[in-house]
Amino acid sequence: MALESLAGTTLRRARYFADIAKNCTPASRFEFEANISATIVFGRSVFDHLSKQYARRASFENWYDARYQTMQSDPMSAPFLERRNFIIHQHPTNLRQVTHIEATGHLFISGSVDVRVIRGGPWYRRWYRTLADKVRDKWQRREQTRKARDGKGSREVPTSKVETQLFFDDLPITGGQNPQPATALSSQFKNTPAFDVVATWLGKLEIIVKDAENQWGI
Repeated sequence: MALESLAGTTLRRARYFADIAKNCTPASRFEFEANISATIVFGRSVFDHLSKQYARRASFENWYDARYQTMQSDPMSAPFLERRNFIIHQHPTNLRQVTHIEATGHLFISGSVDVRVIRGGPWYRRWYRTLADKVRDKWQRREQTRKARDGKGSREVPTSKVETQLFFDDLPITGGQNPQPATALSSQFKNTPAFDVVATWLGKLEIIVKDAENQWGI
């Protein structure tokens, strides 16, 4: 007995590639883009597989049309309908990289420099004063170390936090004899990190799949 519908299995595969993309580091941009492309292909195929399994069920056509139109009117979901075809027929997903540098102040340094000039004098006095200074300097270094450890005598020095994120961008003009510009993305879609957009979209697909399974079984 099947534990999920055909569309449910397809959605699970989309989530599989999304999970891999989520764990990619900023340095692994190629791996991130490849897995996001696979996520989009499988996610977009969910509607095709819903139709494949349930097309003969009563009232499915009206149900399907209503859900599809809802996704088409959603600015955070509609772009994926076009991107799947673009990935398959023209080019893998390319993303726009944005790096944020944020100044912080969590680094503290402590210490001081004490410069002492000893003027010339009898050799025995010079030797004695030099030895005394060495002992004093050693004691001062120990005090500086202790204060740094205790957070005393310290000052705040600005540091920086660097964060790199990837975003979707408008698709290039499509090919063919009569090229047409791709659908422009909403500012919300373009300004939300790519993984967050995909995760939101997959969540909406899951609601649709569960609704179909509840109505017509698996």
